[in-house]
Amino acid sequence: MKTIQRISRHPAIIAVVLSLLLGLLPISSAHAHAYLDFKYGRQITIDQSVIGPSCAAYLTDFPFLVKIYNDAALKSMANGGHVEDPNGWDIISMDADAVVVLDHEVEQYDPVTGTLVAWVRIPTLTYDADTTIWMYYGNSDISSPTEDPEGVWDLNYMGVWHLKKATN
Repeated sequence: MKTIQRISRHPAIIAVVLSLLLGLLPISSAHAHAYLDFKYGRQITIDQSVIGPSCAAYLTDFPFLVKIYNDAALKSMANGGHVEDPNGWDIISMDADAVVVLDHEVEQYDPVTGTLVAWVRIPTLTYDADTTIWMYYGNSDISSPTEDPEGVWDLNYMGVWHLKKATN
């Protein structure tokens, strides 16, 4: 986990965050997180119902699969979207307070369709309430991979295999 300094409270930042809660809106560069310079962000809510009724405890450092298909905003800039890097390297996830960058492993990114399939390590996935994280993208300063598979899958995992579904 990489800790990043919290931004100061400012009415303009609060207005941007409130706007984001209503849907996907661009973050003006003047009010973007100064330490990240991402132009766009969105809230991702993990519905507690996907955790399963048999779970009765918080899940710590849980690898959660995020699947977003055919999203116009997640297309690369060359394809009319907002992702700056054609490999999707400028797509990151942060905790609910937008303070801690979350480890992630990209399984698939398609800059033409805006499809993203990634495993994101959630510090605490709650079983009795929705869990919120943030995804940011649109940063032209990023030119190398930001994923950290070793951070997603800790030493307690004996093996992790991403198998594709067979097609007939």
